[in-house]
Amino acid sequence: MSREDQERVLNEILAHLEEGGKLGSFALFTHKSWSKFIEQAAVNNARPRIAEHFHALRRLLRLHGLREDLRTRWDRQVAVLGAPRSSEMGDEVEKTLMQYCDTIEDCLGWQERVWLPLQQKLKDLGFRWEKFLAEQPAVLGPEGELVRIGKAVTEGLLPILDSRFKKLRLIELEEVRTELKDRLKLAARVAKASKVIGQLLVSVNDENSNRLSRSV
Repeated sequence: MSREDQERVLNEILAHLEEGGKLGSFALFTHKSWSKFIEQAAVNNARPRIAEHFHALRRLLRLHGLREDLRTRWDRQVAVLGAPRSSEMGDEVEKTLMQYCDTIEDCLGWQERVWLPLQQKLKDLGFRWEKFLAEQPAVLGPEGELVRIGKAVTEGLLPILDSRFKKLRLIELEEVRTELKDRLKLAARVAKASKVIGQLLVSVNDENSNRLSRSV
């Protein structure tokens, strides 16, 4: 019997028992599917007889159904990406898949935990992410949009951020050099006879790091 037929029969038998009916010869004779099911089923190595037995069988049937649905979904959504197939995980597939829960939850929460805060930081810095992404070439395939975002970040965004970082670093160093030059000018006026200060000032003006290190 198919799983759907077994569940239908179980529901019919339980409804019959809960209404006060018995599973006598007449009931089984007039319901051939009930008789067939009971002949094929066993609880504690005996034929099911009371409502408790049929409730247990229905729960077991639903457990098998959930396992089959889990196998199908795993193979369709995860195994195709390179993970082991459910057929390699034994009868109680859920016990093996429990080991993947933390990894799956981490992946599912990645967008909210990592990506969206990053997008917000870029927006706060004045970077127009939506416009930038719209300028990226389309990527075909079922995961095309995700791959497109990945390429936009690694091939487009990172070089832009690296260039911007270097520019800001250069501005910062220029400010430090200007401040150092001003201080040396002041020190040179105060200590006119100091050769070291004079050499440092010349090194800073010439932007000669070798001469600066020798002066120090």
